[in-house]
Amino acid sequence: MIMGDMGEVFREMTKRKKLKRAINTRDSTRFLIANGIKFESKNSGAHLIISEYNTGTINYWPSTGLWITKDGKRHRGVRNLVKYVLGE
Repeated sequence: MIMGDMGEVFREMTKRKKLKRAINTRDSTRFLIANGIKFESKNSGAHLIISEYNTGTINYWPSTGLWITKDGKRHRGVRNLVKYVLGE
């Protein structure tokens, strides 16, 4: 493989990762709404703050699925987040 080809491969990988993060953001935000989870949106939806529940404030980044509880514990996944917030 020629160096120019490698650059093209990496550009394509970057493009796909960006698209995947955009899809994750869209789908995860819709999942929260569908489950009745209220949140405040920051940075055009890149960062969501969930604070109207007994769990305390939760910071959530839907593009990666990362969410951090008020005590600083890191978790992943929108489904796990919904279960945590709803106390399931």
